[in-house]
Formats: sequence, structure tokens, C-alpha cells
Amino acid sequence: MCDFHKRTWRRPGWALVERKVHTGAGRLLSRRHTIFMKSLVLRRLGIAVVCGVAGLIINSVALTAVAPLMLGRLVTLPVAILFGPWYGLVAAALGSIGRWQLASSVAVLVILPVEGLLAGVFARRGRSALLAGAIVWSVVGLSLVTVPRLYGLGFTRDTVWPVAAQVTLSGLTAVAIADLIVALLGQWIHVATEWRSERPRLRSSAFRAFVLVATLPILLLAAINSHLAAVRQESNGTARLQEAATALQEHVDAYLSDHMHAVRALSAALSDPALDGSSRQRLLDEYHGIYPGFITLFAADRPGTVQQISPRQDPESPLLPIGDRQYFLDAVRLRQPVISDVSEGRRSLVPIITIASPLTGADGSVAGVAGGSLDLSKFNRLIDGFRTLHDLRITIVDKHDRVIYSSDETGYARLQRLSDEELIVASHRAAGNVFHYRARSRDTVWIRRLVARAAIEPADWTVFFEQPVLTMRLQPAGYYAATLSLILLALGCAILGARGFAAVVTRPLEELVTIVRNVSAHGGTELARLRSAPPAEIATLVEDVNGMQTRLSESYRQLEQALVQRECLNTELRAVTEDLDRKVRERTAELADATRVAEQANRAKSEFLANMSHEIRTPLNGIIG
Repeated sequence: MCDFHKRTWRRPGWALVERKVHTGAGRLLSRRHTIFMKSLVLRRLGIAVVCGVAGLIINSVALTAVAPLMLGRLVTLPVAILFGPWYGLVAAALGSIGRWQLASSVAVLVILPVEGLLAGVFARRGRSALLAGAIVWSVVGLSLVTVPRLYGLGFTRDTVWPVAAQVTLSGLTAVAIADLIVALLGQWIHVATEWRSERPRLRSSAFRAFVLVATLPILLLAAINSHLAAVRQESNGTARLQEAATALQEHVDAYLSDHMHAVRALSAALSDPALDGSSRQRLLDEYHGIYPGFITLFAADRPGTVQQISPRQDPESPLLPIGDRQYFLDAVRLRQPVISDVSEGRRSLVPIITIASPLTGADGSVAGVAGGSLDLSKFNRLIDGFRTLHDLRITIVDKHDRVIYSSDETGYARLQRLSDEELIVASHRAAGNVFHYRARSRDTVWIRRLVARAAIEPADWTVFFEQPVLTMRLQPAGYYAATLSLILLALGCAILGARGFAAVVTRPLEELVTIVRNVSAHGGTELARLRSAPPAEIATLVEDVNGMQTRLSESYRQLEQALVQRECLNTELRAVTEDLDRKVRERTAELADATRVAEQANRAKSEFLANMSHEIRTPLNGIIG
């Protein structure tokens, strides 16, 4: 029967059937594997998209800091570390859209996807994602120092290094936290879904743990301290800026009020009918000496003809009438001192205003106007005391939004109309005296500024004090140097700690693994001995391994003896079987011989009976007849 089956399976038809069965089974397994891989890819891609959208929402929340942490990376970076670089690229690209409102949005849209891609590559190769983050954010910091315009930001030499250091620290903080999240949750994800194809090794895991434990507290402390300090410094800077604006407003108010009182006193003195022309001229010269802020002082009659002026003019240069000037008309109409709009002096070529006060006649009517052209370029002396504030810009505009005074950093021209400038537009929208706005600098980059304003009531002017928010929030450069030094020190300590841990724990365990692997592969009765001095737990484990090896050797010896006995029994059984088979063949041959003899005797008997019957029947037939 066995031979029949063997001959049957060797037939070509059955071989073809067998090949078809195996081919069909292979195709089915391949199809199932393809479906599984597609579902796995779609599942990972779905998780990457969900995490990317979550990162987008989190990143859109602006935090008060020099360099935002972009906490959405805590959701997108684990995707790159767990699933691979391309899924990390998708999640990071979606998360980066949440920072679109930043001035450096284009740079962010490039940096975050590159960070996710590189973190996934490093994780796939068994390296720490923190190393990938250190590479990315170090390059970002260096490029920020060398080419700040690349990020749509403008920095001075005093601020670019602290900004670059803060950007690097903030970037590394989020990477370290994401790596910690993966370290805490990665094992559960691996056990539950088997998405990670390779288990981490103890040496790399220990090094990663030491680096995280050493650097993460410093990074978190630096980030939290930077955030709190930024809030505190911005609050203090806001109060300081508002105080400066109020102080300048009071100085300008006092400057204008003093000269308005001077014009009022001058008009009262000139209203004396007993004064002749020379006395009026002498009075003007005296007031001009007392108040050098006036470019000119004048006295005009009711029609608007200038009768006296100080300093005295060239007789050949006729004085133009001022009866059509708005300040003259307002002083006559209101019968009180008035301030004109800002204009540029024809001879002095500086911004001036004219303060005019009516002259009273003997009958109480307006007999003329006395006034003076006030030099507004004298504001420089008032503003010198405020130049200690870093990156401070000061602008004074009139009621028509024209520049009366501006610091050199603004780039505004005298009497330039600023109605369409971001500063004035934001000022009209702001409800309080402190507001923020985004300004475009000379380098065509955007800078967010904090502005404090104050109103100068007598002239309806506005004073603007503005300072970059970044300047207020920055820590001193020494703070970042100390933080980076601590991080380097922590990394050095982490490396030393990891090496010490490897020498005490990891290396003995690796030796023990090698010994156990050799015992499993080649056997042997030699006891395990480690070259290094292991801790008590590993020494106990080595003793247990040696005990297990001894018991296994004894079991192998007993098994070999049992196998030898079994082989002996099998040999005896084969001998008995062969002897029995021989006896059966002999008995079968004897039986065949006996059968043949019996058959021959039977044939002889049959022939004898036939002959006897014939011999007897013949005589009987003759007798009977």
C-alpha cells in the first residue's frame, strides 16, 4: 500500500497538482500581506494627519516668548520617531501651517518638515531624535546669525546672538519632551500594534535615558524661565515706555506752555498805548533774548501788517502781511492765544509753529496780534534724556498726522504725512494708550513693536514711543551662555554616567547574553564567568544561569543514556523481527512443500480410483450382460 502511494505521488499529474496548490497558497499569502501592508500604511497616514491637525491647532496659539516653543511639535515629532520619516514629514508639514501668522512663516514651513523628516531618519537608524533636533536647530541658529533676513526678521548685532540662542534652546526643548513622550509610550505602542520592527537595545536606551534625564530639566527650566522673564520684562518695559512717553509729553507741554505764557505776557505788554515804536521794538528784543526758542517775535496791527519784528530784518526786504494767516484770524476771532499748524520756516528750514495772542486797544477792541515763531527742532534737547532705552523710536505728529519730530531710526522726513503708516493706522484702532503693531523695517522685514502714546493737549499733538517687543523680552547674552554651558556640562555628565552604567550593567549583561547564546547553540558544561565585576543582581543571575546549565547538562546526559538504551532495544527488536521473519519464511516454505505433496497424493488417489472403477466396471458389464 505504501509502495502504491509512493508510485502514485511520483506521477507527473500529481506533481502538477502539487505545484498549483503551492502557487495558489503563495498568491493568497502574498495578497493577504499586501492588504495588510496597505491597511497599515493607511492607518499610519491617518494617525499622522490627525496629529498634524492637532499640531496645527496647538501651534496657532501664540505664547509670550522670544522664540515660541511651538508645542504642536510634541504631537507631530512622536509620529516621526515611531512611524518613520515620511509620516513625520506629513505631520510636521500640517503642524507648521499653524505658525503662518509669524513673520518667519516661510522659514517655519521649511524648518518643521525638515526636522520631522530628520528625526524619523535618526529614529529609524536607532539614534536619538534629540541629536537630529540639535543638528536642525543649530543650523537654524547659525543661519539666523548670518542671514536674519532669511526668516523675515530684522535684528541688530546686539540682539541677534541672544535670539539665535533662544531659538536653539526652544527648539531643543520641544524635541527633548517629544523624545521623552516616545520613551514613555513607545513600549505600549510596540506591544499593542507591533508597528516597531526592532526592539531597542539596552545600551542605546540607557544612553538615551541618561541624556534626557540630564538635559531635559535644564531645557525645561530655561524655557519656563525665559517665558516668565519675557512676560515680566515686557510688563516692565511697557510701564517704562509709558512713563517715558508721559514724561516727554509733560516736557513738551511745559515747553509750549512757557512760550505761550511768554507770548501772552508780550501781548499784554505791547497793548500799553503809551509805548512808541522804538519801545515796542526794544521790548521784542528783550523777550527774544529771554526766550531763545523763538525764531522770530513780531507785532502786527489790525490789518495784519507787521510793525515790529525781532530779530530785525533787512530794511530792503519788505515784511509780508499776515492778515490772511489762520493763526492771525483765529487770535482776532477768539481773542485768546492760539497755536498754528506746523510748517517749515522759510529761512530757518526747520519745523515751526506760530503762537499768536491778540493786542488789546484802549477801547478793549483787538488792535493787532503779537506772536512768535517757535523752533520745534529744540525738541532734540528734550529727547536726549530718553535715548538710554535700547532700540527706542520717538515720533511726534500733529493733528494732521504730519511728522513734527522723529528719531533717526524711524526714517521719517520732516512734515511727512503718516496717515497710511502702520503706526498711525494701529493708533487709530487702539483703544488705550499702549498697543502693538507690526512694522516693516528698512530691510523690508517685519518687526512687532510695542507703542506708548501720549497727547499734547495745547497743540493737539501726539507723542509715540515705540520699542521692539523682542528687545524687551530678550534675556542678557550671559544668561544664554550660562544655559548652553550647563547643557554641555549636563551632556558630558550624561556621557560619563552612560559609560559608567554600561561598564557596570550593560557590558555584563551583553557578556551574559553571549554566553547564553553560545550555550544554546553549542552546548557545553563549562560554567559562565564574566570578565567584569557585575552587580549583585547580575551575579545572582549568572549563578542561576550556571545552575540552569548544570541541570541542562545532567538532563542531556540522562537523555543520551535513554537514547542509547533505546537504540539497544531497537537493535534487539530488529534482530527478533528478522529472526521471526526468517522462521515465518521457513514455515511458509515447508507449508508450500507439504501442500504440493498433498496435492500430488490427491491426484494419485484420483487416478487410482478412476482406474479401479474402470477395471471393475468392465467385468461387471460382461457378467451382467
